[in-house]
This record gives sequence, C-alpha cells and structure tokens, in this order.
Amino acid sequence: MGSTVTKALVLAAGRGSRLHPITRSIPKEMIRIHDKPVIQHLIEALCLAGINEVQVVLGVHKESIMNHLGSGDWLGIDVSYRIQEEPRGTADAVWRCKRFIRDDPFLVAYGDTYLTNPSTAKELLSLFNTETPDAMVALHWRKDVKDFGVASLGEKGEILEIVEKPSVDEVNHFLIHDGYMSIAGLLALQSSIFSFIEKTQPGVNGEVWLTDSIRVALKEGLKGRGYICKSPVIDIGTFEAIIEAERVK
Repeated sequence: MGSTVTKALVLAAGRGSRLHPITRSIPKEMIRIHDKPVIQHLIEALCLAGINEVQVVLGVHKESIMNHLGSGDWLGIDVSYRIQEEPRGTADAVWRCKRFIRDDPFLVAYGDTYLTNPSTAKELLSLFNTETPDAMVALHWRKDVKDFGVASLGEKGEILEIVEKPSVDEVNHFLIHDGYMSIAGLLALQSSIFSFIEKTQPGVNGEVWLTDSIRVALKEGLKGRGYICKSPVIDIGTFEAIIEAERVK
C-alpha cells in the first residue's frame, strides 16, 4: 500500500467564459449553490476525504476566492495559493505546484466541480490508496464530449485511452449507451506525473492539459484506472448546470 493522500490541488484559474456576464463580476467558483460558494462545497468534501493541505491555483482577478477561503483555518484545512497569470492549461497549473506536492501522491480537483454527494472524493481516494495506480480518474456518463475530457476503460476498470476535448470523430469508439465516460473533475495522481507533464505538448487551444499528460504516461507503461462516480457530479460551467445543482437536495 502506498502513502495516504493528504494534499490536494484545486484548479480555479479558468475564465468562466460560458457564464458571462456573471463571471465578469465574480469567479464561477464563487457562484453559490444552496448556501455557499461551489469552491467551499468542494473543499469541505476534500476535508471529509482526509485532505489537510490544499493549494488553490488562481487566475488573475480572482482575489474574491482568496478573500473567502483565507488560510482555511475556519474550514479545518491549510489553504495556500499559486497564481496562473495566463490560461495555459491544467497541466501547467499542476506544474506550478510541484514544490508544494514534492514527492507525495495528491488529488487534483477542478474548482467548479459540485459533488452532489460529498463522499465522492473520499470514495475515490480510498480506492486510490488501496490500489495505488499511477493515476485514478473520476468518471461519469455524459451524452456529449464538448468541453470535456473522456476516457475508455477495459474490463477491469483500467484506462485504455484518454482524450481532452475531442471531436466526436476522435472518440466514436468510446461510445457507451450513446454517450461517453467523461472526466468528473477529480483525479488522484502519483508525483511521477510531473515527469510526464514536462513531455506534454500543447493541445486544445494551445494549452497544456493534464489529460494529455496522463495519456503520455499511459503510453510509457504507467497504469491508470477509472473510478465511476456513484452520485452525480456537476461542472458549474453553464447556466443549465447551476439550475441542475440547485435542484439537488
């Protein structure tokens, strides 16, 4: 059994362009779902999963996130921050936190992810800590592939292929029940991923994507596993998603 995961990165540097004009005044991660910002819901779920240190990667003009979370002591967790001045992709955001992670396994959470069941992160990490793959990716079924990463799995849950924001033609062979297994905003990784981030070429939109780094790692023989979420996970990136999340009790 490997080391228990106690560190997490929360990626909150995106511009939230699909939510304009709201996100011209507040970051999408600060949009309230029920009684609190979505990023607070997420960090509380990370606490439940046994995480005690979080580094949040922020974009410019996102001081409100830092002002809200502060040092994290009021949430029972140690929160620190890194700035990603330009949107260079999720792998670039993770790379900036290398000094914080050191050689430890860690969790990556997208800051606009709303877990309808806060135990989802705990369940993923429990499996990751037991099986110790190089990468474990939370997945859920989606009808479309636009704006998301998708994966195909083998019979034992192993990741066979993984692609960031593909065209439909690229992933026709990924189809399951007229939909796709999409990345659900949570990934558990060994620190070896940093060597593969260094080898990752810019992809969609000229950015360096963590999904592509995992694909490089898989091609070089590292092991990836999918975790199928048992409860809905909602990406708070559209107005429809906000309405959906508010309907969940």
